[in-house]
This record gives sequence, structure tokens and C-alpha cells, in this order.
Amino acid sequence: MSIPSGNQVESVSSASLPIVSLASCVVVVVVVTVVAAAAAVVAVVVVAAVVAVVVVAVVVVVVVVVVVVAVIVVAAAATVVVAAAAILLAVTAVAVAEIAAFIFTIASYGAAVYSCTSNKNIQNKISN
Repeated sequence: MSIPSGNQVESVSSASLPIVSLASCVVVVVVVTVVAAAAAVVAVVVVAAVVAVVVVAVVVVVVVVVVVVAVIVVAAAATVVVAAAAILLAVTAVAVAEIAAFIFTIASYGAAVYSCTSNKNIQNKISN
């Protein structure tokens, strides 16, 4: 086949066209299919990796939330223990004050009785 020049037109016969064999078409189809399958596999792997990263992120968030809640619960329990200890200390202080007041009262009565009985004038009056 030659390049036409000017107004010349050269006819092209079907014999001069390149012949595409069935084998080469099959090879092209197979190559395109393999490339498409590989691309699909890569896409699935990428999607799986993204899903794995999201799952790990969710697990990390859940663990952080659980730890924060546990810290809050421990802090609340510690607050309750401290409050109970403060109440027990206050009750103990009141009890010690009551006992001290009772001992002071008995000592005061004892001192009064001793002072009355040790006075000679009162002893003479009691014995007469």
C-alpha cells in the first residue's frame, strides 16, 4: 500500500489489511481479564485494610472509654470510702467526747462527795 499523492486515490484491498488471529484476540481477552481480576483483588485488599483500620480504631475507642469509666468508678468508690471514714471518725470523736463528759461528771460527783465527807464540821453533823 502506498501513500496517495495529490488527487490520486488508491484502492485498498482486504488482502492488504492486517489479519488479526483468533489466538491474539484470546490472548488480549485473557490479559485484560487477569489485569481486571488483579485490580479487583487489590481493591478487596485495600477495602479489607481500611475495614481493619476502622475496627482497630473502634476497639481502641472502646478500650479508652472502658478505662475512663473504670477510673471514674474507682474514684467514686474511693470517695465513698473516704466519706465513710470521715463519718466513722466523727462518730468516734462524739463517742470519746461523751465518755470524757461522763468521766468528768463522775469525777465531779466524787470530788463533791469527798469534799463533803472530809469536812470536819459536816462529819460531826453526820455523826451526831
